Amino acid sequence: MKQVEKIWAELSAKEVELSEEQKVELAASAELNKYVGQVETAIKQMRDNFKKLDKIVSDIKSQESELDRQINTAENNWKAGDIIKKNASQLLAEIKRQADELGVDVSQVDNYERLQDLSREAVGVSENLYFLQNSAKGLRGALRKVN
Repeated sequence: MKQVEKIWAELSAKEVELSEEQKVELAASAELNKYVGQVETAIKQMRDNFKKLDKIVSDIKSQESELDRQINTAENNWKAGDIIKKNASQLLAEIKRQADELGVDVSQVDNYERLQDLSREAVGVSENLYFLQNSAKGLRGALRKVN
């Protein structure tokens, strides 16, 4: 046992000089190990990204039928805005005519101004709904291309 310790001590005391070939092999090995680690990290990131993207696509696809229903509802509601505007304009004009015949200030008629405000609001909401509906139709078209 003492012999092994003596030889080990002698070897430890000596400087070991590596050949150029051995130095290149060690450098290449270190570079290889580094690159393998980078590739493993990149693959993990790609897998994580795939899982997240797959979930988002699945969620969006599952919402497609609801998107169709809401687009149809929006179209009906958008048309309702036009009907409200037309009917409110006619009613307000008739109330004004009658108030003028009676010599009454139209602003004194209950809900006359409220109907004016509501009519304007309905038109504004209807126009916003129209633009959103068109955006939703574009999204639906894109989804159908993916499917």
